Amino acid sequence: MEALKEVGVSPEYISQQLELDEDTGNFTAESIRDVFAEFANIDLTDEEISQFQENVWDNNVPEGRLILAHEIGWEVGSIIAHHYRAGVIDRQIREESATGGHTGEMVPVFTVGVGAEKFNGVLDNTEFPRMIAEISGFEFELQGNE
Repeated sequence: MEALKEVGVSPEYISQQLELDEDTGNFTAESIRDVFAEFANIDLTDEEISQFQENVWDNNVPEGRLILAHEIGWEVGSIIAHHYRAGVIDRQIREESATGGHTGEMVPVFTVGVGAEKFNGVLDNTEFPRMIAEISGFEFELQGNE
């Protein structure tokens, strides 16, 4: 998990660094390899690069095109999670889901700065606002159902 903490940018940022191949309309293999190496410290195989290119290409339209930008970020995140065994949602489950894969699956959260040590271990996401308020010196009262 320590190596995963070294990934200092979001999957969406990583996906924005990929370069398009003007001939195919898909990302170049070279940019995929370079971007994952630089930002996620992952050396992708040729097979993984080919699979990524297939996963981000939408064949459901007659002319074919890249999938939506946020979905490309999901694909990048899936590769990072798989490589670092972060346990986030499998791409097949996400693909079959109408919500993009929202489940009860645990999600890693990384923090830096004042109070970062409080975000350690397994936490319920509903505790985050309370913890942030406490760190910031505010009183926090949950409105509605507790």
